[in-house]
Amino acid sequence: MELHIVHIKEPYGSLAEAEHDMAGIALLAFLFEESSDDYPPLDPIISALGRVQHNGSTTVIPNFQLSDIIPAAKDLHSYFRYVGSMTTPGCEQAVAWTVFHRPLSISSRQPMTDIFRPTQPLDGRVVYRSKASAALPGVTRLWLGVLSAVLGTPCLIH
Repeated sequence: MELHIVHIKEPYGSLAEAEHDMAGIALLAFLFEESSDDYPPLDPIISALGRVQHNGSTTVIPNFQLSDIIPAAKDLHSYFRYVGSMTTPGCEQAVAWTVFHRPLSISSRQPMTDIFRPTQPLDGRVVYRSKASAALPGVTRLWLGVLSAVLGTPCLIH
């Protein structure tokens, strides 16, 4: 499972406006790693997702803060970055992706399933990594595999 936190550039008022600008959207991505224990901070999100049944549906998660589920800033120094596309249809090429090395925890009882799109062509993308990730060769190989699967072709790393 993967978590995307999507930001749009000012002065855009919507994602639809921002996706026409090659630098209009910044996306922070976290992958999840299965653990034996439930991760209770995810429960309000999982519950809320069950209330969103149709395109355009919305819901509110009371008292929710992103800091409840994502790592502290000191743990976010290792990441990959590339310019790519949205993962939802029309897959517009207007996203500066940051994919963090540190996975989040989730149990096998918690994830959502069957929410994905097919792999996409690399289209000449270059994937950059933070200098801090050089100290994590095993994790780097894992993320390269994940990025290759997501993008559909091997990644060029700089």
